[in-house]
Amino acid sequence: QDMTLPSTRGTPRNVEITCELGGRDNYWDLYSDADVLVMPRRYGGLCMPTQEAMASGLAVVMGDCQPNNWWPTLRVPTRTTRALSVPAGKVAMHMVNPSALATMLDRLATDEALLYEHQEAGVAWAQVHSWSVMKDVYRNQLASVDRVAS
Repeated sequence: QDMTLPSTRGTPRNVEITCELGGRDNYWDLYSDADVLVMPRRYGGLCMPTQEAMASGLAVVMGDCQPNNWWPTLRVPTRTTRALSVPAGKVAMHMVNPSALATMLDRLATDEALLYEHQEAGVAWAQVHSWSVMKDVYRNQLASVDRVAS
């Protein structure tokens, strides 16, 4: 498959860009060679890669918009750009401040204690919110919805 890769011209010497094409036999290997997941999403909300990254021991950097404050992530400022209409209503869209994102990544690259603190906080959050811990909560909620629908 022909794929054009982004230009690396102007990339600082201490930045390594790696592109790997193809899949992985073990899905969890996607997180094994990383320290940080950068997730500058346009909207907050449930995000499976964020949860997987924390469970794998990565620090997570994302925009400071609701409900991202629920997770023990490093948040960078955002500005609201517009609302997106979806069947459930309007969803606020946000733009992450690129300078603040770069500053946060620089801090993580130079402050090992900060990096480790957020890696450990993510793993702890993932353990408390794992399926084995939360399954009864989900089952009870689903059962109550079923009773209301009947």
